[in-house]
Amino acid sequence: MTDVSIVIPTHNRREFLSEAIESVRDQTYDSYECIVVDGGSTDGTSSYLRDLSDDQIVPVIRDQAYGVNDARNVGIEEASGSYIVTLDSDDLLYPHAVEQLVSVISERPASCAGVFAGKEVISQHDRVITRDVPPGRMTEATLDDVRSIGGPSGVLFKRDALVDVGGVDSSLPSRGDLDLYLRLLREYSLFGVDTIVCVRRLHESQLSKNQEQIREGIRAVMAKHRDLLDKNDKRQS
Repeated sequence: MTDVSIVIPTHNRREFLSEAIESVRDQTYDSYECIVVDGGSTDGTSSYLRDLSDDQIVPVIRDQAYGVNDARNVGIEEASGSYIVTLDSDDLLYPHAVEQLVSVISERPASCAGVFAGKEVISQHDRVITRDVPPGRMTEATLDDVRSIGGPSGVLFKRDALVDVGGVDSSLPSRGDLDLYLRLLREYSLFGVDTIVCVRRLHESQLSKNQEQIREGIRAVMAKHRDLLDKNDKRQS
């Protein structure tokens, strides 16, 4: 059994995936497995994964196409680690990422479900933007608070907490990460670290380019958590 399971969902991202996996292999933390969930890729991803000769890389290859949240849930189900680190297949982890996140959560109380940190965002024009996060303990959240965590890449969760809240809601059109953070914060706390642990790469083929789908997802998350968001907004007004 390993301490950490790094879960990478992918679909037709062969050109980026190999670099994401190399960033995992470069980790300073040794006790990990990397579960790559590929659903129905047609760009050579499945052949690439089958040819990898690395016991720490665990391909889960299915014929049917998954939505990204379904793929994350498959990875969580397959994971043997006590901790889950999520990584999109077009993003990269810094070498110290897993070691630092594990070090932080090991010092937190049992009520802490996960640790998030800053990201470096690289635009299509190679512009680098540092995205910091609010450090410290997060116990309640407005929508702006959880949006500041950013996407799921480079976030570490306790596996038991993810299972407890039912994993990622695959019924949402997008922004399942926001919904997951809010559901965790109903039962647990999250902790922010003032450091950069991953690189998010922006490109044309990303789901995040579909702005209407993003807005639809945010509206769905707001409707689902209206009671929590209204309560916290009133407390801060």
